Amino acid sequence: MSTNTSGDVTLLDHEIEQLLDAGARAPSGGNIQPWRVRASPSSLEISLDPIRSDSFIDVGRYASVLAIGAFAENVSICAHSLGLEFDQTTRNVDSIDKICVRFDWTRRIERQEPHPLMASIKRRATNRHPHNGEDIPSSIIQDMRSSLADLGPSFQLFTVSADPDRNKIAKILARSDRIRLFHRRLHDQMFDEIRWSAESARDPGDGVDVRSLELPSPAVFMLKLMRSFTFVQTAVPRFMAEQMSLRPIAQSGHVCALTMPNPPTRSAMVDAGRAMQRVWLTAEKDGLGVQPWTVFPYLLLRADAFKGEGLSDEERREILSLGAEMRHLYQISEALFPCFIFRLSKAKAPSVESFRIPSKQFSTRVEL
Repeated sequence: MSTNTSGDVTLLDHEIEQLLDAGARAPSGGNIQPWRVRASPSSLEISLDPIRSDSFIDVGRYASVLAIGAFAENVSICAHSLGLEFDQTTRNVDSIDKICVRFDWTRRIERQEPHPLMASIKRRATNRHPHNGEDIPSSIIQDMRSSLADLGPSFQLFTVSADPDRNKIAKILARSDRIRLFHRRLHDQMFDEIRWSAESARDPGDGVDVRSLELPSPAVFMLKLMRSFTFVQTAVPRFMAEQMSLRPIAQSGHVCALTMPNPPTRSAMVDAGRAMQRVWLTAEKDGLGVQPWTVFPYLLLRADAFKGEGLSDEERREILSLGAEMRHLYQISEALFPCFIFRLSKAKAPSVESFRIPSKQFSTRVEL
């Protein structure tokens, strides 16, 4: 039940802050939080922060566009819970420097209940704990798929939950992680994202808290040694680099792939971010843990749509071959692109929550 209320919609400061807080809880690769927001009492615009969206893995800044789509989905869910109706548009898609998602508030509605995914926004986290072995009900997978219904037929969720296909997909993802580790720019930027103490994670509030990796002390010690690219080249066998990723993926309840239209466009990537967030929040609502495996989709995008720019010929050939193998295992057609791959598990809660950059640092307030 709802009741329409008339009059101009002018948001109060605390409502704007709630929307910003919800949006900023969206995921982003390496927890870089690549968004800027311009907020007024009548509208809100989400765009890219050029300083925070320039990594090699963020090819064409598409990963950052995905992140602002997830931010927008959180804003949409929060606005619903606040009783706000709105017009949402993606603008300036021809310019990566100007692309933005805009909300214009149109009216207020009195609601009896918040959005069913609202509570999941604060709980959502990357969960790297192993799967506890319990079966994941098919009804939950269907719930996740149903969340995508209004986004169009290209946004589909493919899942694999049994061997040998699960192990085959694990090997594909492990090989892509090995490529990342032995690529100098990817290696250096990956380790730049890690925060080695709670203090360095809290301030500035971005990056990957090493505690969230859920690694035992000897593994953390090894990880610190691997900060040196020379050490990786001389002391880390390639098969060992793959083994570090292989086990957690193979022990998932499901390994899932979310698709979008192929070839990807900026506008569709915003919608992919919305789709990703819906699937993740739905899994969270249903008590499941999600761990993204973000390296492979963007290596595949670079190898294919971006013609392998910045990759060696050998790396490009291997990535394209892995992409073809993954399409075959999931039965994903060439009309679709796997934009988000993740582990789905029943597992204990993450040890720590990711820190967030304060809203005053990524937003600009504009008065009417």
